[in-house]
Amino acid sequence: MKLTESLMVDTLSSYDKYKSLSKKMIKSLTNDLLDLFLIYLSKGDEVSLKKIGTLKSSLRKSRKGVNPSTKEFIEIPEQKTVRLKVSKNLKQVLND
Repeated sequence: MKLTESLMVDTLSSYDKYKSLSKKMIKSLTNDLLDLFLIYLSKGDEVSLKKIGTLKSSLRKSRKGVNPSTKEFIEIPEQKTVRLKVSKNLKQVLND
């Protein structure tokens, strides 16, 4: 199963403590939360989620690659990416 945004909204709206909120409000809150993650990661800051781990932007160095169609060597430019350092809690949940 895959956790999608709509599944997240539906699941949260079924919890008793969120019954007073509309699905539209829950969707807005989850979008705002995800936007906040994007803002912090794009600035190079970390996003620490105690039960999941820490999201951190990092720079992947440029490297050489091969175009599989033409077998031509190409230069792959450096690019930013996001890495997840998994928390002890998540490791324990996955391995129990």
